[in-house]
Amino acid sequence: MNWVEDLRLHVDALLSAMESDKKLFAPVAHYVRELKRVVQLPAPLKVAFVTPARKIKEFWDSYKTSEPGYGYIPPAETSNTQGTVEEIYKIVVALTTLPDDQFAACFKRAEDPPAQDKTTLGNRKMDVIFIGHGRSKLWARVKVHIENDLHLKTEEFESESRVGQSVVPVLEQMLSKSSFAVLILTAEDETKDGSRRARQNVIHEAGLFQGRLGFEKLVLLKQKGVEDLSNLAGLQHVEFSGEKVEQTFYELGRVLKREGVIG
Repeated sequence: MNWVEDLRLHVDALLSAMESDKKLFAPVAHYVRELKRVVQLPAPLKVAFVTPARKIKEFWDSYKTSEPGYGYIPPAETSNTQGTVEEIYKIVVALTTLPDDQFAACFKRAEDPPAQDKTTLGNRKMDVIFIGHGRSKLWARVKVHIENDLHLKTEEFESESRVGQSVVPVLEQMLSKSSFAVLILTAEDETKDGSRRARQNVIHEAGLFQGRLGFEKLVLLKQKGVEDLSNLAGLQHVEFSGEKVEQTFYELGRVLKREGVIG
């Protein structure tokens, strides 16, 4: 298990969820950002994980029902992210209880390139899902779901450093690897008439992957309020409200099953 990579993804997902109510999460925002900083280091100290992870867990635990039967309902913002927080704490505990050499090796493995092509499992070709997105961190939650719940490999620009690389050959490489594409359209750019549209790189990627894979092998996860574009007409999409990208997971799973990507 790649604990470090899982931890990075969960922390990104938590940061994204916290954007839904900055006032509620203000007391713990510093600790989540600090944990993100620490987990990105190539050789962090164990002690650097302890306080942020403990403070994060204490904050979420304070909103949990202490005794059953008293009718207390925690805020949706904390109850919806409770599982993510528990997973973060579990990974931190597992990492920090390792012997020092094993702890250091976890981070070394996370930084080193894979020794072999992991798009194959034995003699069976594994489906690779391309994830396209804008600046919103909601994509991290989608990646966690696809990899941890659906057990599929994903590709996206953040999967490795792209410094100094031209966009076109990178996309061509990803096109050759991917058998399905998930594009996350979030309301980020304001138009002249005041409406909101998705980032143009995502629109470009949607057209590119549709042309290569076909209409059935691409799905758009579209935030409500995002401007409809004629050049995306005909592409299947699933809408979600606000930051609740999890609302799309059931329908996304149905599409992947229909296309034979999952059993």
